[in-house]
Parts: sequence; structure tokens; C-alpha cells
Amino acid sequence: MSLLLVFFKEGRTMIIDEIKAIFSLEDAIAAFVPVEGLRVGHHKMTGKCPFHKEKTPSWSGRIKDNRWYCFGCHLHGDQIDLVARYLKLDTGEAINLLANHLGISRYVTPEEKMMARQAIEARRQAKLRKEAETSIIHEQYARLCSLERMIFRVLNTVNKEEDLKRTEVVAAVALKDRIGFYLDSFLCNSEQDNLELAQILMKRDIDIYQCEVREAMLYDN
Repeated sequence: MSLLLVFFKEGRTMIIDEIKAIFSLEDAIAAFVPVEGLRVGHHKMTGKCPFHKEKTPSWSGRIKDNRWYCFGCHLHGDQIDLVARYLKLDTGEAINLLANHLGISRYVTPEEKMMARQAIEARRQAKLRKEAETSIIHEQYARLCSLERMIFRVLNTVNKEEDLKRTEVVAAVALKDRIGFYLDSFLCNSEQDNLELAQILMKRDIDIYQCEVREAMLYDN
């Protein structure tokens, strides 16, 4: 093997490694390969395969290692393979395309490289913000559900009219409609409205509501 060929292969491997280090499977979908009905979880993503028509999603991608597989047509690969196959490029052409897109090709100017890296970082920051916002919504919704279960446990202990005067029952009744309203709002609101509601609940600290019921239960006992 000639020294020139060794250098070529090593350089190609370095470019591939750099592409994979900063360009994920999610980035490939966002920039080049539309996946219909895409759903992204913590560990994997699913959707309709971009390579054949289907009614039920059979395409799946792993976020950890950027590998994907279609259970319908059995195609598989990594983020580079996904772009190459969708754009009908060979692997070398896909590598050159992504290298230029990411600003890691020797054929782009330093300014273009900086702009490309800034765009990638902006997408990553937007993704992190989105994940943080979703986490806030889920956390506050879960806390409301927990409180609602506590309220119904208290109300289920009511067997006679005198029970309605018990301190913890009074506290549970007072909170029931308020918590129900918040939960209904989460189910009906837009995502932005849910974020605003979750932030309001964080400031009010709904754990205080839970304490009201708990303290009432302890007091009554």
C-alpha cells in the first residue's frame, strides 16, 4: 500500500470520525431526511420509514449510538448511511456533503467553518432548551397527578356526613377543583401554554398544597 493511499485513508477516517462526533442521527433527520411521524424519546426515536411507503411506523433509531433500522424493509446504518441512501449518494459523496455542511472540509473558508459550527451549536442549544422545557412540564404534571391521588384517597374515606368536617377532608375538598382545573388545562393547552402554566406552578410550589393535606391528616389523627 502506497504512503499516499495510507494518508488518504487516515484523512478520510478522521473526517468520518469528526462528522460522527458533531452530527447526530437527529441532526441528519433535521437537515436532510424527513421522517414522517417522528417521535423522539430519551433513548430512541421512531417514525415512518423514509425509504418505503407504510401506514404503521416501522423505522427506529437509537440516540446513544446513532444507529437506525427499519423493521419493514430491513435497511439499516448510521447517520451518514441515512443521508447517503436518502439523497441517493455513495458513501464518499455523502461524506463530502456532510463535511462541507458541517464546515470541516478543507474546501471551505474559516468563516464558513465558523458559521457552520455556530449553526450546529445553535441547534444543540435549542434541543437542550426544548428538553428542559418538556421536563418542567412533565414534572409539574406528575406532581399534580400525585396530589390528585392523595386527595381522592382522603375523599374515599368519607362514609358519613360527619366525615366531611374532618380537617383533612376539608383541605382535600378545597384543593380538588383547583388541582382538577390545572390537570385539565395541561390536557387542553398548547405546549407553550403548558410551559407557562408549569412555570407558574413552580413559583407557587404545589408541594405546599400537598403539605396542606398531609398536615391536616396528621392534625386530625
